[in-house]
Amino acid sequence: VPMVTQFDKADITDLEALRKKMNAQGGPKVTVTAILLKVLGSALKKFPQFNASIDMAGEEVVYKDYFNVGVAVDTVRGLLVPVVKNVTAKNISELAGDLNEIAEKARDKKIRPEDLAGSCITVTN
Repeated sequence: VPMVTQFDKADITDLEALRKKMNAQGGPKVTVTAILLKVLGSALKKFPQFNASIDMAGEEVVYKDYFNVGVAVDTVRGLLVPVVKNVTAKNISELAGDLNEIAEKARDKKIRPEDLAGSCITVTN
């Protein structure tokens, strides 16, 4: 269960133009979600308080040194949240490829437990 849910509206006219330009160049299909993976990774890096969890046993805040984003994927078995790992180390095209691959695995029932673990933050559209 999400501890926090945030809803905002944004004008993505320029972002959509960039997405269309990238898709015209070929390669993995770039979606707004793929771009958002990069944005979220950068935000987590810049604002480490959002990339933290509470260790109740140790009574401390644990700041993560990795940047993994869970992405909600609708499947015939229900919603799954596979994780795209190391989003800050990849460009948008690489993230699009990873996202497409992990979503396909989830839909084709080929997802592994390790593909569903280690998220710092989750995004859904």
